[in-house]
Amino acid sequence: MGTMTLKEGAALKPELMRVAIKDTGFTLTWMKVRARGMVTKHEGSSAFKVDGSGQTFTLLDNDVLKNIQAAPGLAEKAILVTGAVEEDDPVALRLESFELK
Repeated sequence: MGTMTLKEGAALKPELMRVAIKDTGFTLTWMKVRARGMVTKHEGSSAFKVDGSGQTFTLLDNDVLKNIQAAPGLAEKAILVTGAVEEDDPVALRLESFELK
């Protein structure tokens, strides 16, 4: 497992990372993402907009997302999330945890 930190303002490009890693003989099936931003709506679905980069991930429905949506006023605040981007959908984020920052 490796760790990578993006420059401030840079967007994560899972599809390009997968190609680069595949070219070395390995397969990237998922990646853990830790980012600060806000839960919002994008094209009618729940989304996470990353601060500074303008990148938006579609959020997959799960209990963590429901907890964020159920908390009064939390949708208007910046939060730090940890989640996974999986091989089958490079623009969707499955949240694992969140915290106010």
